[in-house]
Amino acid sequence: MKHIRKVELLLLIITLLLAVICGVLVYEFVFKSYLTSSSNQKEVQTTNIETTELVYRELSQIIFAIRGYYYLRKELPEGFQQIDVNTTYNYHYAFEELEDTFRIELRGNVAISEEESLMKENSLDGELYTTYENFLYTTIIDKVFED
Repeated sequence: MKHIRKVELLLLIITLLLAVICGVLVYEFVFKSYLTSSSNQKEVQTTNIETTELVYRELSQIIFAIRGYYYLRKELPEGFQQIDVNTTYNYHYAFEELEDTFRIELRGNVAISEEESLMKENSLDGELYTTYENFLYTTIIDKVFED
């Protein structure tokens, strides 16, 4: 009878130790990875908002520089080398001549979100099209000088 009690006590201790080990493993693999992934997701969202703010500021500066170049020189710039704007990201600039306006297209290889309030804050009145990897911003400049 004493041996049975000792064996039962030993099995109970082993069971409790295994339960503690299982609890620690579940915490390490399930809860810790979930907490890490959720904090990384919040960090990415914060970075995306900061990136969006920076890109909107740069777009505003680029459009202002293009308009200033056009109004001063009576022609649109050929490339970014002619525009005196320092940017953090890469943009591609193109324009299309319409009847009485120019359609300006700025493409960027940065993922940004569409924030109406930020667009208004940075005086961006054009259209913004975004994907997960890049964006296209289009705006119109009125022709002032006839060729």
